[in-house]
Amino acid sequence: MECDVAVLGGGPGGYPAAIRAAQLGARVALIEADRVGGTCITVGCIPTKAWVQTAHALKDANGKPVNQLDPGDYTITITDNSDDHNFHLTGPGVDKATNLDNTVPGQPEKTTWDVTLVNGVYKYKCDAHPSQMKGSFRAGPAPPPPPKLTAKVGPGKAITLKKGGAAVKSLVAGTYKVAVKDATKKDNFHLVAPGVNKKTGIRGKASVTWTVKFKVGKGSYRSDASKKLKRAFKVIPPPATPVS
Repeated sequence: MECDVAVLGGGPGGYPAAIRAAQLGARVALIEADRVGGTCITVGCIPTKAWVQTAHALKDANGKPVNQLDPGDYTITITDNSDDHNFHLTGPGVDKATNLDNTVPGQPEKTTWDVTLVNGVYKYKCDAHPSQMKGSFRAGPAPPPPPKLTAKVGPGKAITLKKGGAAVKSLVAGTYKVAVKDATKKDNFHLVAPGVNKKTGIRGKASVTWTVKFKVGKGSYRSDASKKLKRAFKVIPPPATPVS
């Protein structure tokens, strides 16, 4: 066979070069030992990205993405189209995973699980690529929103932290949303407690909301620019759950 151009390798560099040479009138021979397209097209980048999109949307029987389910018994069917990935589901009472290697290389495999879901968050991922291929859903109702605190510094030399209009003297350990209004360019609002260290800037005004989780211990809020603007509070344990 005679040709003007011989291209070795039909990957993402080879096959476009062969096509372009042919468009320019050359007789081209493309030599590829496996499948045209190379790793990127056939088993790598593009299939992987498609799998990532699918993995991010666990679907119900109607093809709709699953974000929330009622607690109960479910049958989950997993179609594993790759030898390089798997499906791993974890959550309260559940830890199931398909194999990374299919029984017949290159052939899709179907696996069926019967699982019981209880209230809580369930997560799924590929064990080989857990930071890219992942998702989650909740079984049961979402927890109530965290209590809200309001914090303010300025105008003038004033600093407050309130819950329901009353100054905070003590808080039950847990998660809170703190709506902060920094109304001065001379001070800032700095919240410190076990597990928490948040602050606004001194030279600018700002309105921000923080989600924080207080642990048992001593807390305080202050301005880093004015030593007199400092207040303290306690974080106490939640009340004990009564035994029935």
